[in-house]
Formats: sequence, C-alpha cells, structure tokens
Amino acid sequence: MGPMIEAAAILSRSGTVRVDPKVMFQEYAQILRDPMRTVTEPTSVVTGWLGSRTFAQVESLFVYQDYMSVSTYLHKHSFLVPLILEAYSQITQRFLGFQYHLGLEVSQEATSDEEALYLLICTVSSCEEVQPLLTKLDEEWWLDEVERADGQLTIDVEYL
Repeated sequence: MGPMIEAAAILSRSGTVRVDPKVMFQEYAQILRDPMRTVTEPTSVVTGWLGSRTFAQVESLFVYQDYMSVSTYLHKHSFLVPLILEAYSQITQRFLGFQYHLGLEVSQEATSDEEALYLLICTVSSCEEVQPLLTKLDEEWWLDEVERADGQLTIDVEYL
C-alpha cells in the first residue's frame, strides 16, 4: 500500500476522517500532471493527510526552489510540516480559478545570518487580482496561525 493510501486507511480506522483513496489518488495525480492548472474547486487531498506528518507529502505538493536547503530546513523545523499542509488547503480554497503553483524557498534574512522559509504562491495573475486573495487568507486564517510558525515561515506571492 502506498503512503497516501496507507495514511487514508489509518485515518479512516481511527474514525477521524473518511477519505476515498481513489479520489485522493486522482487529485494527487492531477497535481503532478499540471501544477500550474487553473484550480476550479478546492482539493480534498490534504484533508486525509493532516494527521500524517510526512515530508514526502509536502514534497509532492510544493516545488522546492533548492531541494537540499528546503529539505534540510524542514527536517530541522519539522513542527512546520502540519502547518504547511494546512496552508496548502487554505490557499487552494481561496485561489479558485487562478493559475498558480506553490513553492518553498529558504532565504537568508537580510539583517542577520538567520534563515527563513518562504511559502510562495507563484502566479502569472496580476497583483490587483491576487492581493485581495492574500489579504483574505491573512485575515481568515494566517493571522490566527502565525504564532505556530514561531517566526520560521512566511507566506508571500511571487509574480511570474
């Protein structure tokens, strides 16, 4: 049994979440086939994964700008993994109808030697279209969750 189906089966037996493995696989396959697709409805693929904190899940949903630095950062700050998966779900709910993909990038802070992880919503849409969605994400979800990130995660938009 693959990791996605295995996670769904574990969650289903516990009674917390019931996920159809076929649906989850189809959504996952669609993400891999067309990461810049126009999202027309929220995906439920993450819903079945929230109880499982695997790094492979994050890797399958996000484009890493530099694989080694992002992977190392996530292993060092593993408490971010569930938050990143929740962010994926929250973003897909709000960015319906827009072309985008999600990326993770580790960046040096300009004022210190500290590194920071950026979750980037990479899009070809205009700032005028995207900024209200980012504001809505902040107001409805991120501002309530930002303390969980402990200063280690920033969500931003990258215009392509």
